[in-house]
Amino acid sequence: MYQKDRFAEYKLSQGSFFDLLEFQSLKPSGDPKVDHVRARIYNSDQPKGAIVFVHGTSTITMALDKRIEKGVFVVSGGNYEYITWKSIATKVLRISYEENKFCNPQACEKKHKSFDKAIINFKSLKMLEDMPPCFTYDPSLFAKFIMPRETLFFTAMFDFFIPKRSSDDLWKRIGKPKRYILPAGHVSAHIIFKHFILNKTLEFFDKEE
Repeated sequence: MYQKDRFAEYKLSQGSFFDLLEFQSLKPSGDPKVDHVRARIYNSDQPKGAIVFVHGTSTITMALDKRIEKGVFVVSGGNYEYITWKSIATKVLRISYEENKFCNPQACEKKHKSFDKAIINFKSLKMLEDMPPCFTYDPSLFAKFIMPRETLFFTAMFDFFIPKRSSDDLWKRIGKPKRYILPAGHVSAHIIFKHFILNKTLEFFDKEE
């Protein structure tokens, strides 16, 4: 029952993201640089666009929506074994899992021994219904459908929310695209390196293949 509910939740969340993609393309911000990025996110005059991702599951969006030709991953990661049991952001979730006997570090590790094989065999969304729930929304599962030349990556060196091992996992599975290591934490990366990220994003979006 849980797995079916989780699959429905996944489809709903991704559908909402697609709707947001359409909506955001219509909202001017007043900042020329920001509006330029938004224009590249989805331009109705072009068959494809580009998008900035600040959430790992949005990797799934890029893998499924072929309108998106370029993606920028800002402090994102994959492999939920690392995020669930190593991130400070998931402490409450971990406690809930163990109290309800839904999962624990040992069971999770055992389950993820088949993760690499699941990635290799994954070819259609229908196959998600037969996977462990935590596999079905893992960005690393979908990473192989994204070309490294289509992505730019930013990793925070002192990120306690998205462990570096998680960031490295997604980065490697995409094919080791161009990456910048920021000497900052998960939140401070967005504050201290806001202009650096924006400028590198603009350069990447404007670069002709």
